[in-house]
Amino acid sequence: GQAVQAFRSLPTRYPNSQYAPEAAYYQAFSLFRIGGTAELREALAALEASRTKYPNARSRTEAASLTMRIRGVLATRGDAQAAAELRAAATEQGVTCDREEQAVQQEAMNQLSRMEGGNINDLITRVLARKDECAIPLRRTAVFLVGNRRDAQAVTVLAGVARSDPSEEVQ
Repeated sequence: GQAVQAFRSLPTRYPNSQYAPEAAYYQAFSLFRIGGTAELREALAALEASRTKYPNARSRTEAASLTMRIRGVLATRGDAQAAAELRAAATEQGVTCDREEQAVQQEAMNQLSRMEGGNINDLITRVLARKDECAIPLRRTAVFLVGNRRDAQAVTVLAGVARSDPSEEVQ
């Protein structure tokens, strides 16, 4: 409560502060820790407003990952829009080496895998099929997610990655 209010008021009270761009992240994180559905929605709104107002904030990668974590919680609570936004973020097909975009995609994949019934086998197959250098972090995430499963298909997928992935880091 008090942390949320302090971080919410910081940009207004001290608009020229070097901490103003980061305040929304900490406000959202505080709301995330409280954990109620209303607080989670407020956290998403704060993160979106901050992203628009401060697109180059130092915490933008962390804010994007926190956004995916919040959407994951909301999706597990039945929020169809949050689930759709997670799927959209996880399945972006752009070939990019941008670390921020990859961090968002990785967190979206993690959240989808945690959702009950979050069947992401097709997504994992598509990610593992990408053999470009930029996709190494995404393929590592996919291998981790497959490795956490306890089924015969997981063993087959992991054996295939060990044999054919061009990156030793992924193998």
